[in-house]
Amino acid sequence: MHFPRPKGDGRPWIGLDAQAGVFRISTPEGEQEVIDAKNLKFGLDLHNAQQGWLALGKGFRDWLPLSAEDEWGEPPSTEHRPGIELDLICRDKVFGDAQVRVFNGASLAVTNFIGAVAEAVNGNLDDAEAIPTIRIKDIKKRIIGKGSSVTIDFDVAPPDKWMRRKDVMPDAAETPTTDAATKSAVSPPTTTEDDDENWDD
Repeated sequence: MHFPRPKGDGRPWIGLDAQAGVFRISTPEGEQEVIDAKNLKFGLDLHNAQQGWLALGKGFRDWLPLSAEDEWGEPPSTEHRPGIELDLICRDKVFGDAQVRVFNGASLAVTNFIGAVAEAVNGNLDDAEAIPTIRIKDIKKRIIGKGSSVTIDFDVAPPDKWMRRKDVMPDAAETPTTDAATKSAVSPPTTTEDDDENWDD
């Protein structure tokens, strides 16, 4: 499976291969590699998440973001599906040359994962400098019809342990755009918030 580069701007990316149940990242050489995401700590920039219509094909990608005022309406084509795009931050060495990577997708696994995180932290998004932080517990494959998908189990860090924007995204403008990540219907996996976890780097 080959993931197109999100946004078409050459930014480092991370993608979820829902069929294989793995995350993949881009490399400086233009290749991709599988990473072991279990037990990794991720920051998800939900403040600047965008939802929109995404169409993917072999060597083809069309991303049409929605503004905060837009309604879903009808898809632009039969190939377009509701998708989401946001930055994922990880300070672990497995993220390679970039600790901030763009993440997007339109699979049920992707939208359920982001929607579940958004639902789990929805009461703590007033501080735009705080980036919701989770730890991946497990990635479980499941059968859907004749295909397969994954469910991602995660723990949410206490808000005082969330990543700070100025520390991990010093060049990013603080421009929270929308709570788009909470728009989609969510069937979240079980999540927990454990104050006894070691969330410090």
